[in-house]
Amino acid sequence: MNRHLLAILPAAALACGCATRSAGPNTAGPSAAGPSTAAAPPVAEVAEPPGQPGDPIVTLLEAGAEPRAPLRYRLRAGEKVVMMVDMEIAMRTSMEGRALPTNKVPPMRMTMTIDVVEVAPDGTTSNRAILTAVDVLAGPDDRPQVVAAMKHGMAVMVGFITDMKLTSRGFARDVKISMPAGLSPDMQSTLQNLRNATEQAAAIFPLEPVGQGARWRVESALDTGPLKLGQTAVVRLDRREANRALMSMTIEQTAPRQPITVAGRTTATLERYSGKGEGRVNAALDSRALEGRVTLKANMAMSVVAAGRPADAGVDVDMQMTFTPASAR
Repeated sequence: MNRHLLAILPAAALACGCATRSAGPNTAGPSAAGPSTAAAPPVAEVAEPPGQPGDPIVTLLEAGAEPRAPLRYRLRAGEKVVMMVDMEIAMRTSMEGRALPTNKVPPMRMTMTIDVVEVAPDGTTSNRAILTAVDVLAGPDDRPQVVAAMKHGMAVMVGFITDMKLTSRGFARDVKISMPAGLSPDMQSTLQNLRNATEQAAAIFPLEPVGQGARWRVESALDTGPLKLGQTAVVRLDRREANRALMSMTIEQTAPRQPITVAGRTTATLERYSGKGEGRVNAALDSRALEGRVTLKANMAMSVVAAGRPADAGVDVDMQMTFTPASAR
């Protein structure tokens, strides 16, 4: 039973992290030229693309100090960005109240190229993201056989493609994915969650003009495959530079009672779920380059039936995801 249970945990844990809408800190610090003290440049008025069903709900809580200006992406066609996404996961499980050994997964690194193919008059961009490399950042305490198995399993992910449009406020549109042939169901679920991470690799901005100290709430629903999650993030604009927005956020996640897809003859039902996290993000407004980190702690309670035998299971997940631009041109 435990083998089947553990098989669904990486996808579930990845789903938690992928719902976080690119929260992360300025891991590289201010730009080499130092923080800009000039007021944000005015943004030309353009027609906003209409909202669509399923869009996150964005509510301005505080407009912040003067001067205020709209936060909008203004990208250029032809840009190519290479991004690295590092993921660290530790899982603690219990069966029938008995704690099992902590399952600490070696850090994983996924490298992807993001091309801005076209820019519409309203600022909406057409983008293509290709997963070009995966690696395991093994440490001295990681078992070689585990690292080798992870590298072998992840190698088939290379070549995964996401095509999507992104509005000037950060909403994703017309998302299409292309998976490599011959993937297992578990790997397809993992790539589905990677699609979510790619789709959300942009902060979402409010409609109204904002200044330093502004706060807004972003309410999102995410169907990851294994789990359907609801998330509320409260974002604060800590500083605005000429073409950058430095933000911090807190995150809360919930999920209703729901079945979980498990391989074999095992069935599982999510009974309770809660997640809390925080992060900081340094978002370029004129590029798809993103620096960020998010940490998340999630708790899941499940009922499991394997070979006709019921059992209760608990899972605590600690996750950290870091976004780093490798290059941009």
